[in-house]
Formats: sequence, structure tokens, C-alpha cells
Amino acid sequence: MRAFFAHRRYGLALFALAAGCTNRVTQGSGGSTGSTTSATTSTSVATTSATSPVTVSSSATTTQASSSTGGMLGCVTPDGLIVAMNHIYAGDKDPNGTTSPTAWEQYGLNIDGQNTTNNFTGHCQPNSGGTPSQAFLNGNGGIDNSFGHNIVPLLGTVAQGWSDNINMNITAGDAGYFFDLVGATIMPDQTGITTRFYSGDALGYPPKFDGTDCWPVDGATVTNPNDITSAKVVFSGGSLASNVWTSGPPQTLSLTIAVQGAALTLTLHHAVVQAPFTVDHKATVLGQISGVLGTEEFVNTVKQLAGTFDPSLCSGSALMAIENQIRQASDIMVDGTQDPNQTCNGISIGLGFTAKQIKLGGVGPASPPPATPCP
Repeated sequence: MRAFFAHRRYGLALFALAAGCTNRVTQGSGGSTGSTTSATTSTSVATTSATSPVTVSSSATTTQASSSTGGMLGCVTPDGLIVAMNHIYAGDKDPNGTTSPTAWEQYGLNIDGQNTTNNFTGHCQPNSGGTPSQAFLNGNGGIDNSFGHNIVPLLGTVAQGWSDNINMNITAGDAGYFFDLVGATIMPDQTGITTRFYSGDALGYPPKFDGTDCWPVDGATVTNPNDITSAKVVFSGGSLASNVWTSGPPQTLSLTIAVQGAALTLTLHHAVVQAPFTVDHKATVLGQISGVLGTEEFVNTVKQLAGTFDPSLCSGSALMAIENQIRQASDIMVDGTQDPNQTCNGISIGLGFTAKQIKLGGVGPASPPPATPCP
């Protein structure tokens, strides 16, 4: 993951530009309060990890990394099914690659169990004066994805082409996001699947995505650099039903992406992953990642992102305008529920993805956490 932040393109004027945009919502801030049983990739809090033993293929050399992490290198023989996302749909493009203002409507899941069109009485209260019809609008079949509806256009104004850059980094092997379905077989129906999530270290070449890539994991995504099974983010109780994988009860999942060369971490509380696999289980079709961003947590994340471009952007009218637009996008409680007596303190998010088989290449060095230049 470190390599995709190596070259930074500064776009300071874009923050002032975004502040002048009229983005349709506004809300009073509510702090994010959700708790979780797993740690995100941006923290050092440990979580219960699966205990399946790791074996190393006889064709690979098993060595200790020379880095300070002491991580294990060498290609790890899969105990189940390991796939890497080869494309992520942020919400600005349809699966066929066409840019569309309604593309977001097909990414994510129905988190709150409601299908909202024009009756918002069952929702939490708008944040910072937000407009219910803008913040609470659902996608197809009740999909909750205010991030795609409201934040994605804002990010597109601040950093043009940012969603394309996510996939450019993946196809270059500079960024990776992996799901290890421990013990999964070719059978279409299975229960009790434990899934470990990892971010990838730099692969060093464009991945083939044909099952032969030996892709090391980022040492920051494990609790023990000498044990690749010690993933910080673990989904338990997952299943396959007619080849459709569901990750299991919600966890917290973080995706760190590059925006203008700086790190932006999306911390998804109440995260669930769902994806139909091909019959041979070598690839997914169109998968969904669904969760909730803590509003104030995300506001601070964007503030730190702005400060990495220029410390003067840690405050001021441009930043305040962007923060207000983020708060206005709040549409749900951070725990995934609705409470008409509370101010919304979460922003629903849905991402689409496709994935293909890889092998894990052991544990690489840990990437540094995103910079925090702002107080």
C-alpha cells in the first residue's frame, strides 16, 4: 500500500472551489459512537483472529523479512479461497464504466430495512440543516448509500479522477484489498465461513489476477507480523448460498485509498460484504460492501487530508463549507439503525467491486498511518 502514495499531486485551489459549490444538504454534527469487535486497518487495536494454520508452498522460500516488522515472506498456500478486488466502483460509474449521476443507486445494501422515497418519518433528524429528500434518498430496493449520492460528487470536485486512480493503483499492483475465506470449498452452499480482510503491500508488478499472484499483505493489517492469520479485521459466521457469499454479522472495515496522492481512510462501521461468485469460485461478479461512516470521524479524516496538502487548510471558510456539506449527508445512526429522536450521526456508504483469485505472499512491512497535520 505504501507505493501508491509515493507521488503527490497538489490541488490546493480545489478545496476553495469545492467550498463554493452548493451541495444539497446540511446538518448539525453528531459524534460517531459505534463500537466493534474488530479493529480497522488504521488502528492498532487487536481483534479475535481465525486460528487456521498457515502453510507455505514448497516452491516458495520461507524467510523472515529483513524489515523492522520481522514479517514472514514467501507465498502462502491458500486454506480456502483468497480473492483480491480487481475493480472498485465508488458510485460515480455504472458497472460498464459509464459515468452516471445515478450509478450510486446500485451499490450497497439496505442497512436500515427501509425503502425511502418521500416519507422520512422513520429516519433520524437531519444534521446541520440537511434536506431530508437529499440526505435520505435510497437507491435500488432501499439501498442506503448517501456517500455515493452526496460525498462522491463532492470528492469529484475536490480531486477530479480520484475514483479512477483507485483502480489504477490496483491494476499497477500498488494497492490491494483481499478477502481470505478460510476453509471455503467449491461447494455452492456452505456455512460457518470465517473471512479475514487484508490490505496489500506493494506487489512490485501489475497483478495477473489469474490465481498465481503472490501478493504480500500490509503488516499494518495484522496483529502479529510473524503470523499472517492474525488479521485485525475478521468476519465470522459467513456463508455461501447458491454461490453468493455473505460475510456474516457486521464488523468494522477500513479501506485506505489515495486522493491526490494522500491517504484517505474510509472506516466502515456496521460493515457487511456480499458477492456472487462464479461457479468455479475463481472470481466474483458484482459484489457489494455496505457500511456506515461516522460523520464526525469522517469530517476529521477529510480535515486531515486537507492539511496534508497545506497546513493552512486545517481551518478556514473553505474547510468549514466542506465539513458542513459532509454533515448534511448524514442519513443514519452510526450503528446502522434509525432513531427519529436523534440527530443522524452516520453516513451510509456502498461500494461495488469485482474480485479474482490470488495467493498471499506473506506479511510485508507495515504502512504508516495517514498523516494528522491538523489539531
